[in-house]
Amino acid sequence: MRTFTDNRGRVWTLVINVAALKRVKAAVGVDLVALIEDGFKGLDLLTRRDVIQFVDTLYVLCRDQAEAAKVTDEDFGAALFGDSLAAATDAFIGELVDFFPQAQREAMTKARTKMGLVEKMAMARAMKALEEISEEEVVRSLEQSTRPPELSESTPAPSPGGN
Repeated sequence: MRTFTDNRGRVWTLVINVAALKRVKAAVGVDLVALIEDGFKGLDLLTRRDVIQFVDTLYVLCRDQAEAAKVTDEDFGAALFGDSLAAATDAFIGELVDFFPQAQREAMTKARTKMGLVEKMAMARAMKALEEISEEEVVRSLEQSTRPPELSESTPAPSPGGN
């Protein structure tokens, strides 16, 4: 079991077992096992690109807790953003990996660790590139992007009467 805390301080416990897989597939249409069969690519699509479906998946996994605390799916989603969403993602991925037998877990853990390193390196490169851009370059780029296109000699100038 993995836990995460939302932005309202509520602690949620994730449990992924066969019954949970069935509930998620029926309620949200997501096959959690299929998500990691292609090397986490599908899992990344769910957790990063379709955040609404991901939070709906989390809600289904936490529905009994939410109902006991009288937390609607809307309230649940409203309390997940920023660092709490990242914590929920980590808990979810960890719990999903733990669902599988030991041999598969080891391979998945190694793959996930490598992906994490690649992400950190990419972020470091992006931050370095941003730091190397001078203020003058930013201003010049903004000026170019907001300047109206110049008329070429082959483009007729608009007539004063609008014709």
